[in-house]
Amino acid sequence: MPSTSGTIATLAAQLKQCWNCQHSLAPPNIRADFSEKAGIGYARFGNSRKAETLLRQALESATAHGLHEVVFRIEPILDGAQECGAPDHLESAAPQNSFEIESLKEVSASLAMLGADS
Repeated sequence: MPSTSGTIATLAAQLKQCWNCQHSLAPPNIRADFSEKAGIGYARFGNSRKAETLLRQALESATAHGLHEVVFRIEPILDGAQECGAPDHLESAAPQNSFEIESLKEVSASLAMLGADS
């Protein structure tokens, strides 16, 4: 059985080689958009050096090709690239009972008793 880490490393190398080949053929707006999105992703996962490199690459490409909308999107992101990391506080997906309604309490108690009888 082949090594999983070796297989993943091989796949990653092949994908990188393929992207490098296709990247040069892509239109400037696609290259800038990809670099912007990849830069944001790297920043969110704490790799600020790679994020800044990709965002600067996107900004240079967008500026050189007159892609003003992309430039306007990238500039504020690049200014705050250090703050794009993971949030300090994660919100819970659990529901919060921020309200007290008597009828809901009654229904909940009835369902609890029904479940206990089963």
